[in-house]
Amino acid sequence: MDNHYYDDNGIYTCSAPANEGSLPPAGAVRESPPSRPGYWPKRTAANDGWELVEDHRGERGWLAGVPAVVRELGPLPEGWSSTPPPQANEDACRDKRQAAFIEQTDPIRDQALTYWAEAQGWRLAGDEAKSQIALDKCTRLLTDYVTAKEAIRAAIRKEAAEESVQADAGGESEKGGDVVNPAPASLYLTASGTYHAPGCRYTAGAGEWLQPSAVRSRRPTAKACGLCRPGAV
Repeated sequence: MDNHYYDDNGIYTCSAPANEGSLPPAGAVRESPPSRPGYWPKRTAANDGWELVEDHRGERGWLAGVPAVVRELGPLPEGWSSTPPPQANEDACRDKRQAAFIEQTDPIRDQALTYWAEAQGWRLAGDEAKSQIALDKCTRLLTDYVTAKEAIRAAIRKEAAEESVQADAGGESEKGGDVVNPAPASLYLTASGTYHAPGCRYTAGAGEWLQPSAVRSRRPTAKACGLCRPGAV
C-alpha cells in the first residue's frame, strides 16, 4: 500500500509506502497512477481520479526559430519544430560571441586605444620615451584582446558541440519507447546534477540517494535522466 503524491497543480510527483491503518495525507491518494509511454499522470479537475497528459518535458527543439526546451506538461506548443531552422545554430553562436565580446573584450580594446591616443599625444609633445611606454602598453593590451576573443570563440564552439551531443542523446532515449517511470521513493543524484531511478545504468557514479522532495532543494537545476526518465521533482 502506497501514498501517491501530487503537487498543487495535480501533477503526480512520487510514491512512498503508507503506514498500515493510516489515511492518505494531504496531497496524496491511495489510487495508483496509470502509466503510458509519452504521458504523465495528473489528477482530474474534480480530483476524483487520474488522467494522462502528454509529457514532452526536457525535449529540445525550436519554437518560432528559437532554441527551446519544453518545461510543462501538455502537447507541444504551436510552432514547435524538432528540426533546426537554417542558420539557427550559427546565429545563436554569433549572438553569444557578440555578447561575450561586449562584456569581456571590448573594455580591453578601449583601454588599448586610450594608450594609443596617449602615445600620440606624447609624440606630438616631443617626449618619445613616454610615447614608447604608452605604445608598449597599447601593444600588450591588443595582444590580450586578440587572445581573449579567440578563447571566447573556442568556448562557444565547444558549448554548441556539447549541446548538440546532449540533445541527440536525449532524443534517442525518448524515441526508444520506454515507459515513463513514476518517480520512485528514492532518487540517485549524481555529482553532475542528474537524478536517476533505481536500476538505471548511470547510478554507478558518485552521488547520493535522496527523497524526491529533497532533490530539487539540494540541486535546484537538477535534471532528470533521459534514459530511465524518473519523472519531475
